[in-house]
Amino acid sequence: MKTQPRPIVSQTEIEALAAAILYGLACLVGLLLRLGKPRKTRRLEKLLRHAERQVECTIFQQAIHEMGLVSRAAPMLSDRAGFRKQRSNARVIVKCSRVRLRNASPSARCMRLIAAMFDPTRYVARVKRRLRHGYIDTRFIAYAPPSRTLITHALAPMPAVADSS
Repeated sequence: MKTQPRPIVSQTEIEALAAAILYGLACLVGLLLRLGKPRKTRRLEKLLRHAERQVECTIFQQAIHEMGLVSRAAPMLSDRAGFRKQRSNARVIVKCSRVRLRNASPSARCMRLIAAMFDPTRYVARVKRRLRHGYIDTRFIAYAPPSRTLITHALAPMPAVADSS
């Protein structure tokens, strides 16, 4: 009897992650309200970038769950001489939700994240549209084969030939 593959992310995990992110965003809004009109500091920018990344990841997981994607075993790719496997950066596919507000005030950026968490349908649809085109996370890339094999093939000993003179 073959077992059914389990979903990549369950709905309860997504809801728990969304609740934790909303709590973090509420704390960030409280910090912004306490500071008044804060200037852009490195620490505040780092906090906002982290929050944006977490919201993007949650929206990406919701899109995967709604599409019904299941986990699958990674294909066995043979290592060929002159090629290597390279995994792509998953952050590129996560960023396609376009939740981030560039060059906006910290409070506007934070409010955009909260609005995206309460009504993610627009952002989830954008991610699902991108995922329908396909996503390849591992590719073969050509590179120079190891020089040792080239040297051993080039300098292979020649069989002794009888001298007929």
